[in-house]
Amino acid sequence: MAALTLWSELGGRPLKPEEMDANFVALRDMVEGMVALGAFEGIASIDWDSDAGTVTVNTTRGRSLGPFQLPAKPIRLKGSWQSGAGYAPGDLFLVDKTVLPDAPGAYLTLTAHVAGAAAPANGRAAKGIANDIGLGLAALIVPAGKDALTFRGLYDASLKYNLNDQVVSIENGLFYYWQLYYDAPAGTAPGASIQMTSGGQTYQIGAWARVAVGNTYGSKVVFDAGRGKALDVLIADLYDKIGKLQTLAVSNNSRLNTTGDPTHPYSYTPFSTAP
Repeated sequence: MAALTLWSELGGRPLKPEEMDANFVALRDMVEGMVALGAFEGIASIDWDSDAGTVTVNTTRGRSLGPFQLPAKPIRLKGSWQSGAGYAPGDLFLVDKTVLPDAPGAYLTLTAHVAGAAAPANGRAAKGIANDIGLGLAALIVPAGKDALTFRGLYDASLKYNLNDQVVSIENGLFYYWQLYYDAPAGTAPGASIQMTSGGQTYQIGAWARVAVGNTYGSKVVFDAGRGKALDVLIADLYDKIGKLQTLAVSNNSRLNTTGDPTHPYSYTPFSTAP
């Protein structure tokens, strides 16, 4: 491209006729060059990849610019998963273990969909959250934690217990510590079996499991390390009942009283101060 001769670059002297002519020739060449290129390059279309979060710009001259990464999608909290609800990329929902026992937790929507409406990929699986996850419509980002251990005191047949609830039963003058591992209806006593179905087969299984806590023989309660603090609450609740058990203890070979003397006082040392 020809250079233009400028008055300012000549120290202020007037341009010579041949210099002015050269400038006009250079300008003519520039204009003809732009005409030869046709219209200026503009944007023909923009492609947006919602899953990858990128955009690609297509120009009027057939060029593709990009893809360019967009800022992270905003996360929207949607509460508990609801069948039939519409979810968009970035929606975060919670799946309870009652809905998806094998993988409860927080799920992030990857592709827009109606919950539980997608046709199964293999034609055999049932519609629902498990199928949506299998199709890649949502992904687990935070698995649910374990159920908290909750001490509920003496077993009460009228109550409905939750998973990992812990209770105490008294059998033949002995205290037994139990933990609930399977969902069971009210009235399912520690040691009783419940009916379970899996893989088309039905079987009986114990909903409760006995937990080794400590030695409750004699007049002093001794706990295993790590369990005592939780059981301080148990002893405080039970202590007013121990006196009522003394008669039973004496008639049962004094298993609650090492002396065999109903008047012997019981003593209790909390775990936090026990040796």
